[in-house]
Amino acid sequence: MKKVPLLLSVCLISVSATTSHAESLKSSVASALQSYPGLEAVRATSEANKATEKEERSGYFPVISTNASTGRAYLENSTSRGLTTDRGAAYSWVWDGSVSLNQPFYDGGETSNRVKAAKARTQAQEFNVTDLQENLALQASQSYVSVLRATEILMLAKNHGAVIDDYLSRIQMMVNEGVADEAEIAQAESIRLQLEGIMADFEGQRETALIEYKQVVGRLPQGKLQVPAFDPSIGQTSLGQAISTATTAHPLLRASALEADAANYNINAEKSGYYPTVDGELSYLEREQKEVVGGESTDARAVVKMNWAFETGGAQRARVKRSKAEYQELTARQKETANQIEGDVRRAYAEYQTAKKQLNVYTKRETIAQNLLGAYETQFEGARVRLLQLMQAKNQLFSAQLETTDAEYRLLSSQYGILASTGKLHQKLASMPDTK
Repeated sequence: MKKVPLLLSVCLISVSATTSHAESLKSSVASALQSYPGLEAVRATSEANKATEKEERSGYFPVISTNASTGRAYLENSTSRGLTTDRGAAYSWVWDGSVSLNQPFYDGGETSNRVKAAKARTQAQEFNVTDLQENLALQASQSYVSVLRATEILMLAKNHGAVIDDYLSRIQMMVNEGVADEAEIAQAESIRLQLEGIMADFEGQRETALIEYKQVVGRLPQGKLQVPAFDPSIGQTSLGQAISTATTAHPLLRASALEADAANYNINAEKSGYYPTVDGELSYLEREQKEVVGGESTDARAVVKMNWAFETGGAQRARVKRSKAEYQELTARQKETANQIEGDVRRAYAEYQTAKKQLNVYTKRETIAQNLLGAYETQFEGARVRLLQLMQAKNQLFSAQLETTDAEYRLLSSQYGILASTGKLHQKLASMPDTK
C-alpha cells in the first residue's frame, strides 16, 4: 500500500488536542472488548454452561441421603392389639433415623449423553465468545479507520484551502488592475465554494465516525490515532483456500457444529428412557419406640434395584421426536451459517480487489495531475497559461489526492474485512505492530 501522504510528514493524526499519548488500534479494540456489555453476557452464559456440564457429570457419582424424625405416635396394628387388653391401640414416643447410598450402575446411556451434550454446548458458547470478539474487533477497526480517514482528508482540505485563498486573492488583485475579467474571479470563487462543500461533508463524516467510535469502543479517542500497519500478505491467499479455511475453522461455524452435536446427544439421552435403570443401594435404618407398638428395630440392606418405566401416553416417543426435530433444525442452520460465511469471505475479497484496483488508478491519476501542475507552473512563468488555469490544475491535483487517500483507507479497511470473514482478525491484531 502506498504510504498516506500527509502522515509521512506528521506520522500521527491528532484527534484530541488535550492529550499527547498515542491511541493505537490495538488499544481501541481492547477497550471495545472490555466495555461491551453484551460480551460479558455471553461469557456469563458460557460459565452457566460449564456449571450445567458439572451438574450432568454428577450423575456418575453416588447419592447419599439421610433422614431422621422424632415425635409422638398413635398406632393400632397387629402388634398393639396383641399386647394390650383394653382397646388394641397405644401411644408411644418414636425416634428413627436412616442413611442410604445410591450408586447408578446402568441408565441406558442417559448420563453419558447428557454430559456430552453439556460439554458440546460449553465449547460452542466459547466459540460464540470468540465470534463476538471478532465482530467487535471489526467494528472497532472500521470506526478507527473512519476517524483517521475523515481527519486526514480534513487536514488535506484545510491545507488546500490556504492555497486556494492565495490564488483567489491574486486573481482578485488582477481583476482590480484590469488584467483579468470577472469571469475568472467567478470561476475561482466557485472552486473555493466546492472546497467548502467538501470540508463540510467530511466534518460531518468525522463527527459520525467519532460517534460510532465511542459507541463501539466505549469512549472517545484519548490521544493521537496511529496509522495501523498494513500487512501486504493479507489478501494474497486464494479465494478458494480462504473459503475452505473459513468454512472449517470459523468460530461461528464451529459453534454451530457443536450445537448440532449437543442436539444429537440429546436424542440418545431421550432414547435411554426405553431401557431399564439399574442402581446399587446401601441403606441403614434404626427405629426406637415402645414394645407395645413394635419396639426397637434395625434394617440394613445392600441391594441392586432395577426400574423399568413404560409411559403409555407416548411421552417418551414424543421427547425423542422433539429432540430429532431440534437436531434437524440445527443441522440446517449449520449449512445456512456455512453459506453465510462463504458469502462474507467472497464479499470481503471482492471489496479488497476493488479497493486495490481503485488505489492503482487513483495513484496514476495523482501522478498525472502532479505532472500537469508542474507543466503549468513552467508555462505560467513563460506567460503561456493564466493564473486561473494554474489554480484549476492545483485543484485537480487536490481532487486526485483526495481520491487516493480515500482509496488507501478503503484498502486498509478491506484487509480487516478479510481477516474478520475468516475469523482471524482478533488474533491478527494482537500480533500486528501498531504503527508503520
